[in-house]
Amino acid sequence: MEPHNPIMATIGGKRFELRVDVLTMRQLRKLDPPIDITKLVDPDDPARGLWAEMRDDPGVVVDIAFWAIQGQPGAPSDPLEFGRGLQGSELESLYQAVLRACVDFSPSRQHRELMTKIIDKVDEVSAKLSAQAMERLDQADLEDRIVSELERSTGGSGNSQDISESIRGGSRSES
Repeated sequence: MEPHNPIMATIGGKRFELRVDVLTMRQLRKLDPPIDITKLVDPDDPARGLWAEMRDDPGVVVDIAFWAIQGQPGAPSDPLEFGRGLQGSELESLYQAVLRACVDFSPSRQHRELMTKIIDKVDEVSAKLSAQAMERLDQADLEDRIVSELERSTGGSGNSQDISESIRGGSRSES
């Protein structure tokens, strides 16, 4: 049997072990809408499944984390209060911890290894894309190119109302 490496998360200044187990799975299936941690990835479309839901809806991450820490000293008893104040870096760290805990829950060693590799690769690609985007945003001529494009699309007037209309996709109407 493999040794258990606990997945820890700091939530509201308190440290908890995320225990994703059969009890957690059953509690999550009772929610409305239900959360099924066994469907981490949709085999027909790897961009879908619980993994994508967690990325797109932080509430799903908070629900999983709430049930994964129950029974531990200091664990909150109200799921709504638990989620209050979770945001930014703390929520990002919680997402990563919940994702890893869900992967660890899988009874298949092969599946755990594959999911870990996929997550690591997506993190690597995401970091590279973010770095490229930041580099492009820091380019000295970016503002000039945006202004030139807006002026071109509004007929060169540079009028702020013309530019605003152009951005909204409408045409300027006379009053």
